Amino acid sequence: MADKKTEEQELKEIFDDKRYFINDGPGGDGKKYYVDNADVDEVRNADWHYSKTYNEALLAGVTTAAQMADILEERAITGKSYEEKRQQFIKDLDEAVGQLMEAKDLDEKRALTTRVEGLRNQLFRHNQRAASPMSNTCEQLAEDARVEYLTSAMIKSEDGERVWDSYSAYKTTIRPQLAMRARYEIMLALQGLDSDFLSKTPEALAREEIKQLEAGEVSNETAEDKPSKKTPKKPTKN
Repeated sequence: MADKKTEEQELKEIFDDKRYFINDGPGGDGKKYYVDNADVDEVRNADWHYSKTYNEALLAGVTTAAQMADILEERAITGKSYEEKRQQFIKDLDEAVGQLMEAKDLDEKRALTTRVEGLRNQLFRHNQRAASPMSNTCEQLAEDARVEYLTSAMIKSEDGERVWDSYSAYKTTIRPQLAMRARYEIMLALQGLDSDFLSKTPEALAREEIKQLEAGEVSNETAEDKPSKKTPKKPTKN
């Protein structure tokens, strides 16, 4: 008879291909946590939390997304001018990224990297004019509740156990840093983004390339400055 698989081997097979994160940073425990799949009941419960929170917010007088969009346009926070400026930022950013991808000269790469970073920050700040108010609508509050429920159900420790036994345990956790990090990872997973997606932007990759090129230049300069260790040949007598 073949030996039975140990519990450790079974866990390794289950989690081998699972998304995970290391809970590092300030207040982190440095441990590995996995993002497991949610079963049908958990998804249904998450949707129920969405509906419950939406209805509660609506009865409490919180604006809906449609109402907030109208308010923002009435107050000239969004509208034609806002959208035109947003599209211009996107166009400028795309052009700068294209130039950065084609740049060969080191100084040119540095300048374009800084420009891309600046344009991306400008676009982010511009989008926040609408994004910040929209985050306080019935829909967004309900979506936050849905994500939090999924977080309580999908995060598991290395031993395969749920970190939080229930949604209420997650909401009253004594480890807020882990809860926030786990929620962030679930949000990224739902959007199909990797944990390190920010390090994969064109400007981040360019920064890394510049570092390597600069390190290579320093290394070459150091090598050129060093005296040769070879013993010079004595001139031969004729």
